[in-house]
Amino acid sequence: MLTAAHTVLLGEDADAQSCVAVALPPVALGRLRRTCRGASGAAPVGIDWAWLRQPSGVAEDEDPDPWDTLYMAAHQGRAAVVAWLLTHLHPTPGALVNVAALASDPEVIHLLTAAGLEHSPYALLLAVQLGNLPLLTAVLGAGVHPDSEGSFSEFVRFGAPMYALAGACESGHLSCARALLAAGADVDKQGGWGASALMEAARMGHLECMQLLLKHSADVHARSSWRGTALMEATRAGRLACVRLLLEHRADVHARDDWGATALNFSKTTHQGDQTACTQALIAAGANVHAANHDGRTALMYAALYGNRSIAPLLEAGADMHAADVNGFTPMLSACRHGVLQTALLLDRHGADRHAVSADGTTAVMLARMKNHGDVVQWLLDKDSSEQILPQ
Repeated sequence: MLTAAHTVLLGEDADAQSCVAVALPPVALGRLRRTCRGASGAAPVGIDWAWLRQPSGVAEDEDPDPWDTLYMAAHQGRAAVVAWLLTHLHPTPGALVNVAALASDPEVIHLLTAAGLEHSPYALLLAVQLGNLPLLTAVLGAGVHPDSEGSFSEFVRFGAPMYALAGACESGHLSCARALLAAGADVDKQGGWGASALMEAARMGHLECMQLLLKHSADVHARSSWRGTALMEATRAGRLACVRLLLEHRADVHARDDWGATALNFSKTTHQGDQTACTQALIAAGANVHAANHDGRTALMYAALYGNRSIAPLLEAGADMHAADVNGFTPMLSACRHGVLQTALLLDRHGADRHAVSADGTTAVMLARMKNHGDVVQWLLDKDSSEQILPQ
């Protein structure tokens, strides 16, 4: 049975034949040509075979899929091919959204819109997630409000941001963020996990998006659902430039989240950004190095726990090495428990107590042994031996 593509290739319209040829994969088009030759006794005319490209994963005997052809034509911006395929496929409005997501050519977007493209919050979220400004412009132009929220299924699909501005700023698509703000998006609207666009941009380190939001008077003191702030998010990720920008706009270094933690408590990870410089910036802005969360943990305890280099500026600022959390863990006990020898050595040089005992009577040596941190155990025993205080 001949498909619409067969019909065109067997016909007399050279322009239409060229449209089909440039959209189909070469092996699929080769099979189509053989089918046409078998049906008519002659090869189709008007085909520029040099235009074709070999995609991966297409079997030699695979028949051309018109839907794949539509997606590829939209992605390549081949408006004539898209126009022809739309007259034969008649896709649903929802399916057209997924096709439009791959299209960056305004003419292709216009064709898909004329064919019934579904203008919905889903299309809005998809456009900003991919940074597809032509699709976003079309959706906004069709009357979809820039603050429209997606459904729960879309929330699962796209992650935390359930509205467009937060999604654009999380992904760093500055042009999309500009378009949304120009269309009247609420700069401080919160969705998903309760995070604002400024928080998302700070978390991901998109400085230009943050500057745009702040230019539109974004609230640097806004709180998430867990009462977190953009400064906490930037500090957690080690985004030094973002931390500095927020501090320049008078972000509150003393603000606490639901667990009582300040931004300084978030300067604790070892695998992201420049935590040392973030810690220094917060201290210079007046952050309290003695501030503890509801569990009694200070920034120094977290730095010791994670083996973070920010421990040095905290010690220089006078952080208490002898403070303990609700379980009696001091920075030294935390460092030994997690096998962070370099941190233990630094704490020891500053006079930390190696013989501190937790609330349940556990010592540093016991903690290191339980966790199989042999180097820490050996160091503790050697120190005790050299001071001639090793128990008999």
